[in-house]
Amino acid sequence: MSIRMNTQYEPFSVICRRASEELFGSLIRERREDRGLTVAEAARLAGMEYSEWAAIEDGCMPADPDRLRPMAASLEMSWNSMAALVVFCHCLVGAAEGGREA
Repeated sequence: MSIRMNTQYEPFSVICRRASEELFGSLIRERREDRGLTVAEAARLAGMEYSEWAAIEDGCMPADPDRLRPMAASLEMSWNSMAALVVFCHCLVGAAEGGREA
């Protein structure tokens, strides 16, 4: 029996970025659920497509950071709270990489 090992690994920075995006998505999901909203309701309130909101909760950061402001409003969060959440998740990348910029 032979075991094949994957000798190609993703760079640590890619792994850290993915983890921070997944954390952001899970925190957005938690906030939405705490507000008693479905994905469809939250997306509609933010002027987004269902698929776009669902992708964010699944760990895909919005391509356009301007999408964060209507998301915050739909979740009844202040803009400062949303911005702090983004910074928090971004800082985790830097900390995990030993302070290197991601």
